[in-house]
Amino acid sequence: MSDNKLKEDLVKVYKEWKDLEKKAGKKIKHHHELKKEEKEDEIQRFSDYAGLPVPITEEMLLYLDEEYFRV
Repeated sequence: MSDNKLKEDLVKVYKEWKDLEKKAGKKIKHHHELKKEEKEDEIQRFSDYAGLPVPITEEMLLYLDEEYFRV
């Protein structure tokens, strides 16, 4: 599978997951010391949702987030 195809597929799954998170009322807390832990939790939840054997990187999460908000 090419990197572009993988990224496209991850963007699609990420959009579905992000919408489900919003509907479930999950809100990101803005408390500074919890951000890193929350980011790790978000990465793990998305990786589990996407069925990935290895969690995505924080950089990939940022990329997916940018693509999500681009639409």
